[in-house]
Amino acid sequence: MIRSQTMLISQNMEDNIMKCFKILVFLLVIWASIITPLSAGWNSCIGCHNGTLAPDKDKLKEKHKTIDSFISAAQSTQNDLMKSIQKDVKSLQEAAKEIGLQ
Repeated sequence: MIRSQTMLISQNMEDNIMKCFKILVFLLVIWASIITPLSAGWNSCIGCHNGTLAPDKDKLKEKHKTIDSFISAAQSTQNDLMKSIQKDVKSLQEAAKEIGLQ
């Protein structure tokens, strides 16, 4: 009798852990879908474009007068760090607008 109660409690704990895990995964997916769009644009550039590793916002704005010039330069660079963003025109446009280009 005690053994069957212990097994029942153990099974209930496993069920509860699994439910919690499923909820956690669900919340993680929701969080990722919210955060990913927020990291687009200039926010995704700040890490490197800080004036030390790569030109900062002011230098880029000084060098590129238009959004098209900015995008063209980003897409034509041979820097490996830019490979992930080069085809993402929407993010490049957002970044250009956020630094004040038109």
